[in-house]
Amino acid sequence: MFILIPLVKASDVSPSMAVYFSPTSAEDEASPYQVFTKFVAGAKTSLHVAAYDFNMKTLADLLVEKKRQGVYVELLLEKNNFFKLSSREALSTLAKNGIKIIKDARSGLMHNKYVVRDGKSVLTGSLNFTHNGFFHNYNDLLIIHSQDLAEAYLKNYITLTDKYHRRKYGKNYRQITRAITINETESVLPLFSLGVDNITDHLSREISQTRQQINFLIFAFSSRKISGYFEKQLLKQVKVRGIFDDSFETVNVTKSWQAVPFQALWKKGADVKYDNEANRVHHKLMLLDKRKVITGSFNFSLNAIRNNNENLLIIDSKKLNAQYQKRFEEIWKKSPNQTEFEKYIILRNRNKTKLNYQQYLIHLMKENQKKLPKIGDDFTGKLVRINSANEMVVKLSNSGATIHFFLSGLEIPQLGIAQYHQEPQFTLTKEMVVLMGAQRRVRGRVLEIRRNQYWGILTLESDNPAGLEPPRTLNERILENGLAWLRESDEEKILSFAPPLWNGMKQALKKAQQAKKILWGDYALKESPEAFKNNLEKLLIKMALKEKRYSEASYRENYLIGNRKTKRVYLPYSSYHYAHLKDLTNERLIFFLNKENALLAGYEIVWDQ
Repeated sequence: MFILIPLVKASDVSPSMAVYFSPTSAEDEASPYQVFTKFVAGAKTSLHVAAYDFNMKTLADLLVEKKRQGVYVELLLEKNNFFKLSSREALSTLAKNGIKIIKDARSGLMHNKYVVRDGKSVLTGSLNFTHNGFFHNYNDLLIIHSQDLAEAYLKNYITLTDKYHRRKYGKNYRQITRAITINETESVLPLFSLGVDNITDHLSREISQTRQQINFLIFAFSSRKISGYFEKQLLKQVKVRGIFDDSFETVNVTKSWQAVPFQALWKKGADVKYDNEANRVHHKLMLLDKRKVITGSFNFSLNAIRNNNENLLIIDSKKLNAQYQKRFEEIWKKSPNQTEFEKYIILRNRNKTKLNYQQYLIHLMKENQKKLPKIGDDFTGKLVRINSANEMVVKLSNSGATIHFFLSGLEIPQLGIAQYHQEPQFTLTKEMVVLMGAQRRVRGRVLEIRRNQYWGILTLESDNPAGLEPPRTLNERILENGLAWLRESDEEKILSFAPPLWNGMKQALKKAQQAKKILWGDYALKESPEAFKNNLEKLLIKMALKEKRYSEASYRENYLIGNRKTKRVYLPYSSYHYAHLKDLTNERLIFFLNKENALLAGYEIVWDQ
């Protein structure tokens, strides 16, 4: 079995109800990742996992370990994510070890993210069980110890996975209205959507009873009905504040909607913002006065209401509300009052710019570059996102700007096109680096700048807090763990700016080879990343001819939008499709009339919420 980090021990003493927030680093004891592993590790008899998405190899290994200890383990997965490339190694680990994986067969999304443990405890929230969920996006993970609540979730799980039990429990279960007592001061009302609107009436009642304030954090908000509930409260002088994820910001995105809640609420006097951040605000959260918390998998969207399988909790708890309110204020403070797109629209309406939006962004980038580090400069920052074993997004301490930073001297497994990839090695090496460095503070030095991409060395600041000896660079640590090959072409640059580093990297690689770690052991590559890239270039020429034949020159309404880099194509009304609509001039994008043409061009069809 392949275990990336030591398994943590489960705590015997836990509060009845506790919430944890992402993104955090894996080393943080209060991180959702650590909490999730402790929760799973504490199972004695059974684990029922309902997952919209699941791609963590370490968590798959943990589930396998629990099965070996005699715990019954089963996983329900959204069918559209079953064949995702990034999920293959984790899911194959489960399947090879006899863990039952059920593909949801319904037309709507199985959008739940929960675990029922031993029929006594529930883990739920907005967090998908993925790298993005734990380490990059803004999410909540809630653990509640209650046999009654666990029974309700287990019945929902059975309803989704077994036709007989769906007939037996489904009709009555959809009409649950009973709040479950957690302790003397806290209660929870669980609600489940099975492709019918059985949740919004409850939301209407709770929102209408609010007297002072409503705060919300939301990923997808397209429901005119839910927006209307907030608008009625505004007329009663209830204060409404909310943060929307900016994936659904522009006119291109929202032109097919019956109503745009952001605009409707803003016009009625609500204080609303877009987050204007690459990592998603993935919460589905309402805070009503200083007592109620509403959270779960349920976006305020038409899909969530009409089509999807969702879960939602209406929680009566002053203590939990206070914790969520603190979270809301933290995100509120860091979210700008205007996004760059809104600033651009104002400038354009006042005739203060003749640039299109893409030109405006390029102008901003050039202005911001004046504040960015130059070759040879040292800097400090935070690893806010990790895209692969050598590609990081660093938020700089001095300016708050973000840069794409690549670790010099590393040749990593490659993602290619169609079925031509260095998998599962790419996914495994990325996951280990995410666990090692995500959301941690770093010191770095720029050795080279290539087309606005920064190359150099990074050191995790907390690796050597006492400063008694030179800390190992992340470049060396990745090589020593068998997660990359040595890029010989970077030798001259590294010797120019950090002479001792090159020998250290060679020694690190030698240690990995001798210990037969990862790329030198069970996951050895058939060909080097360099040879793979050379072969891929030849294949890309053939692919380009296919693309030219089957793609369209420009976007029209309801065309499919593809990404030339990932070779994936996104259906209309998916969040990725919406995100790409914000930037149709991006040279990476490609357009198809229909799914058939996209498949003929060698693209993978992807659908999400």
